[in-house]
This record gives sequence, C-alpha cells and structure tokens, in this order.
Amino acid sequence: MSGTATFANKNVGTTKTVTASTITLTGTDANNYTPNTTATTTANITTKPLTVTIAASNKTYDANDSATVTYTDDRIAGDIFTISSDAHFDDMELGRNKPVTAMNITLSGIDANNYTPNSTAVSSGDITVREITAQIPTAVDNRPLSNATPTVLLGDLVSAIDTTVTFTRAGYASVICSVIPQNATETCTSPTLADGTWKYRARQLIAALMVAASEEYTIVIDTTAPASTRPLMFTPDSDTGVSATDGITRDNTPTVFVTEASPTDRVVVTATSINQSVQCSFTATATEQTCTLPVLSDGNWDIAAVITDLADNTSTLTPNFVGTIDTIAPATSVAPFNAQDNGAATSLDATPRISVSGIASGEIATVNGTNSRAEKATCSFIAANTLNYCEMSTMTSGTWSLTATISDVAGNVAAESPPTQIIISAGIAPATVATSAVAPKTTTNKRENVVAVKFGTSAALAGVESVSFIVFDSSGKVIRRSTIKVNPQDTGARLVIPASVKGAKVRVVTSNQCGVSQGAPRSFNVRRGKTVVSLDNRTNIPTLAGQLVLPDIQFGPSDITLDAGDKAQLDKAFKEMKGKCGTLLVSGFARHNNTDTKKYLQNLADFRAQAVADYLSRKGLTMWIDYQGFVIKPKKGDDNTHRRVVIHWTPS
Repeated sequence: MSGTATFANKNVGTTKTVTASTITLTGTDANNYTPNTTATTTANITTKPLTVTIAASNKTYDANDSATVTYTDDRIAGDIFTISSDAHFDDMELGRNKPVTAMNITLSGIDANNYTPNSTAVSSGDITVREITAQIPTAVDNRPLSNATPTVLLGDLVSAIDTTVTFTRAGYASVICSVIPQNATETCTSPTLADGTWKYRARQLIAALMVAASEEYTIVIDTTAPASTRPLMFTPDSDTGVSATDGITRDNTPTVFVTEASPTDRVVVTATSINQSVQCSFTATATEQTCTLPVLSDGNWDIAAVITDLADNTSTLTPNFVGTIDTIAPATSVAPFNAQDNGAATSLDATPRISVSGIASGEIATVNGTNSRAEKATCSFIAANTLNYCEMSTMTSGTWSLTATISDVAGNVAAESPPTQIIISAGIAPATVATSAVAPKTTTNKRENVVAVKFGTSAALAGVESVSFIVFDSSGKVIRRSTIKVNPQDTGARLVIPASVKGAKVRVVTSNQCGVSQGAPRSFNVRRGKTVVSLDNRTNIPTLAGQLVLPDIQFGPSDITLDAGDKAQLDKAFKEMKGKCGTLLVSGFARHNNTDTKKYLQNLADFRAQAVADYLSRKGLTMWIDYQGFVIKPKKGDDNTHRRVVIHWTPS
C-alpha cells in the first residue's frame, strides 16, 4: 500500500492534521481489494535548532563599546527571517582583535518561529583612532591668510573629549588652541601666528592617549602689505624721445612698469589728469610687471598704483609719477645753414659747423648729409638760447646735400626740411697744376707776361686754397714769390710778370690745410712754428701737441746731422704719414749747460728739428711740417734725453 502524506503547512505546531492521498495497492492480491483513496491523522512539527555565527566590523573610536556585526547561519534554503542581537566590544578603548560578544540573538520574519537560535555568539574586531576634520574656511585654493589668528572648523568629533589644534613651524614654538566639544562640529581660534608657513593638525585625547586625529594641513600666514616705495615708470618702449626714463612720451597708450609687483600680486594703476581718471590692471608674474593704460590726452598725468597680494594685504599708494603725453610734432625747420663759413656754399672744413634756426629750446635738431657716392654724415644738438648748431661727422670732399629733422623730447618728429647744398673741400691733397717750371706767356699788353693755371674744376673740389708762384730769372735766381688765396668757386689763378724780366721761369705750387702739391720745391712745406701745448717755466720742458709718430731721434753732443740709422727711422715715419692730411710737428731738443751760450743751444735745438723736417720734405712728404727747438734744463742723470728730436702729428 502506498500514498502521499502531507502536513497542512511547514510551520511548527502540535496535533497538526496530516492527510494521506492517492492511496494505492500493489502486490499479488491487490486486485482483490478496493481501498479508500484518502485518510487523515495528526502529528507535531517542532522547532529546528539554528547555529548563528557572527563577524565583527572594525570601527574608529566613538566613546562607546557598541559593535556592528554580520551574521551567518545554517537555515533551510528558502526560509526567510532576520537575525538581530545586542553586540558589544569588551570595552570602548582602542585596541586590535578586541573580543566582541553578540547577546540576545533573536529571529524575526515569516519563518522565525520555526527555528531556535543559539542566544550568544563571539568574534573580534579593532577600535582605531577616529579621523576627524580640521579646516580653515577662509584658506581658499591654498592662498595665504592675512589673519594671524585663524579659526579652525572641526568636524566628526567625539563630544566631551579634550580637543586641540597644534600649529608647528621649524624654528618656532608650537602654537595650540583647545576646546571641549559638545557637538560633532566645533570651532577653535588660534593664538597669533607669525608670518610664514605653518602646519596644523587636530587631535582628541583621553588621558594623553590620542583617540581621534585629522590629517596634517598647511597654511601660510602673510600679514605684511606689499611694498610701495618706488614710483612707477613707463617701459623703455613707451618712453619715447631723447630719454627712456624721463616720463615724456608721444605714446598716448603708454605701458607702465610697476617695479615692486611680485608674482601673483594684483595691481591697479590709476592715471589722473585735471578732467579725467583712467585705470589698467594686471596680475603680476615672474616675467610680467606691466599694464597698458587706455588713451590719454596730451598733458601731464599723475600715475600711481595699489598692489594687493594673495592674502589680500593692500599696499599704500605708490609715490606719484608724473607722465607727460605729447603727440604733436614740431614744425618743419628751415634749411640748414653753413655756420662754419658764414653761409658760404663751400667749406674747407671736413667737419663744418651747421646751424638750424627757429627751433624751440629743448628740441633736437638732426642734420643729415648725403653725397653722390651715397656716403652719409650727420650731427645733432639740443637747442638752447645759446646753441643752435652742431659739427658734422667727417665729410669727404665733394658736393653734399644737407637736410634737418626736428624732434622733441617726446620723440615726435617733424617733416624733413628743404635741402641745402654744400661743397666740402677738405681732407684731400691740393691738385697739382704743374710739376716743373713754366714760362710766362705774352699778352696783348706788351709790357707784361702772364702765368695762368687751371684747376680742372672749382678750387673747392680741387682742394686748392692758395696758389704760390715762385719766379726765377734766367740765371735761376728767385726774384719773386707771390701767394694768392683763391675763392672756392675759382677754377684757376694767374700771375702777371713784367715783360722786362727776360727768360723768366715760374714754379707753381698749390696748397691747402693738408699740405702742398706734388713737385713743390724742397722744404717749401717746412715752417718754423709752434709744436707745444705748454711749457714748464722752470725747466722749459714742453708738453708737446699732437699724436706721437716717432719718439726718439738721438743726436750726439753738438751734432745736427742725421746718420743712416736716423734716416732709416725717418723713412718708416715717411711711409706711415704719406698721404695723410694735417701738420707734422717736429720738436728738437738741446741740453742746457754752463759752457755754451743760450743762443748757441737754441740754434742747436732748432737745427736738429729742421734737419729732420727738411729730410722728410725731400723724401716727398707734402703735408705741412712745423718745427721748433727747446733748450731743456735736465734733471741729474737725464742728459741724453734732451739731445733728440720727437715727431708728432695733428690731423687737419
């Protein structure tokens, strides 16, 4: 016999009805019977013992021993109930692997009554230092604080426990603020902190044992306002004109330089005039301390700045800087004037003085010259009541065009003036018109003959200032010397010779400040002249003029002749000076003694100098050669120093 027996449900109970259904018979005689198909009876379902285990969670200190646990059990799959208990650490102190006991384990839920759990279970867990927060709300983006007594906002605190915030800095005593919180959040205000970088951390302590702590934070205290002791200035690019530091400019949107602005400082620059005030601002960096002002009208502006640092400390106003805006160009000047030669169109000076009239005091005149060879010369001056000229840089001989440009101290530039032409006849050897004697030519006047020479161009361009005629009679005797100073525009010169002078021959020599023409008679360019700047009244030792060419041609006592060694030195000097323009200064010396007369010694000094001058002239040196002798009272042991000739040179 078989069938299926079931309780009415799965829940615990006594005398619960049990129903058997689908009763069937099997076996040899089964077919001889017909059984009833159902039957009932009663039985009990008792509770199942439930084994509950726990796992304790670690926690941070919270001033109590309560514990949080999780449960595992051996319930029948599919049954639904919840386990709860009263779990505690053995005490509330910090520790590792501390015992945790769950008591009064109970079940709740649909299937709770079908089980009988164990009433207690044990585990272990840690109680560690609590992490609290400590922030200074005004410390935004790590910016410094200008408040030396900052307030710290504390959070996640355990109430009623001694709480401290400690500020530390190398080389300084620690600074502490304390509070006993009544709530989870509290504030603590620090005593005064010195300027600088501090670290701070909050702690909660029980009997000197730390039970809660924050991270360590950093704060920078800065209560010092930025320096503002130096006035502003325009940048060199903005400060136009003659000076880059005078504050006068034609730039009406000038850029201002704030020298005391440090990186991250915020700067506001204010420019004020009578009727207007404008500003520009910037944040300084390691490479930027400037800002550009809006358009300023012409006139004087008071310009100053206020500097604010990251901690919001604000400087006093910088000292006032007066900037002058001037955008109006000067009037165009008249054409330049050859002041060197009183307005003449020709100058014998290679660096002539050029004036420009009608310029306001303080304005700058620049004179520019060009010639057909694209060479350039220039000069400039700052006009004053007593100054309206400048000396040109060296100009080669030829025709030059000069113009003047006027600028003011702000750098405004006037239009170029009309041009002036000037012929420079300087720095060149005079033209050679004849290398040998010429015979006079007859004229319509039977009582006179004429020697006429041509320069091939104007005297100025030919470099001719004077023409010398040396007249010889038929025996070769010089019977007349005549020197004619020519005008710059002259193209030649002439000399009238009486027809009664038979067989006359004439040597013609041209000259200028550089010297004489090639082929001039021997020593024609040698002159007795001054070679000194000054003389010592006691010793007669001179301070010689010019640039040193040859320091020492030695002579023996009473000697005035040149030996081979002397001539070799002079030959080198000749090569060095050949072709130069100017005057050679030859100074001869004789030693004072108690035997020879003063006249004899003076002649000795003169003859030594003249011997050198004549030798160089005979070699073909065409520049002017001036010589002078000196009788020196030597110091003891210095006799030979004053038996010599010294050569200097002054360029024209």
